[in-house]
Amino acid sequence: MTTVYEKPTWQYIALFKKGYLLVAILLLICFANKNTQAQLPNGSTIELYVVLEGATTPGASNFAMRTDLNARGLLPGQTPINPLVPPTPPGQPYNIPPWNYNGNETMITDAWAPTVVDWLLVSFRTDVDPSTEVAKTAAFLTDGALVIFPANFALDASYDNTPLYIVIEHRSHIGIMSPTPVSRNAGGILHYDFYSQDSFHPGGGSGQKVLGTFLGNDIYGMFAGNFNQLVDGLGYDINATDKVLWSADNGIYDNYLPTDANLDGNIDGQDKILWSRNNGIFSNLPHGY
Repeated sequence: MTTVYEKPTWQYIALFKKGYLLVAILLLICFANKNTQAQLPNGSTIELYVVLEGATTPGASNFAMRTDLNARGLLPGQTPINPLVPPTPPGQPYNIPPWNYNGNETMITDAWAPTVVDWLLVSFRTDVDPSTEVAKTAAFLTDGALVIFPANFALDASYDNTPLYIVIEHRSHIGIMSPTPVSRNAGGILHYDFYSQDSFHPGGGSGQKVLGTFLGNDIYGMFAGNFNQLVDGLGYDINATDKVLWSADNGIYDNYLPTDANLDGNIDGQDKILWSRNNGIFSNLPHGY
């Protein structure tokens, strides 16, 4: 079973608002001193944090993401809570177009930690161009923004001293990449917080969305609503073709579909609202498919 390790990503915000200033400060200290390999599961030396806009609650000061897909048994390989719903086939979900990633990452039914939100597709490049990709894997996103890598994944040791661009993709969100290549820290950890800064956005396109602020600092998340990535061209684009796909799925419940922008298991007006807010947003980040 995979053990999920969490830092107190946004917990101190609620404590701060309640007036527990001392506790909030202590949690901030813990938050600032998290870069140790002992905190990471599966012996991983990669520590990434990212937020999916669709999985957060709009306007809430707590940016923790919902785990509805997990709780309802809709993630790949799980047994649905609703006995009338067919299970989602096991395995990572990026083995279909446009990603066509054929990795064998999977999670058996009873091993889903309750904090898992969904699957991500994570890749590493030595330059901006996708042709410089050196590794790729599907990974799990937890509600506290930590990315959990499969036990059998590790970057080749030959890249330990090579700064790498880090790319994150999701089924219903615009893909992102670190704006500069990232080096391992003094502890040997490849660490990056996507939510604390905007991502790569050349040529007038967008990187990430500002979801809110805390103590004067912007909190960033991936743009929701990019349902139809088959027709995105060289980058990513939220447009009318995404709405067409949503319209075809509207009214489907208890299902694992890319048109579920808010990751609650239902395709409905809440997903359309997220699409409409971001309609017209595009990214010139070159994807790898």
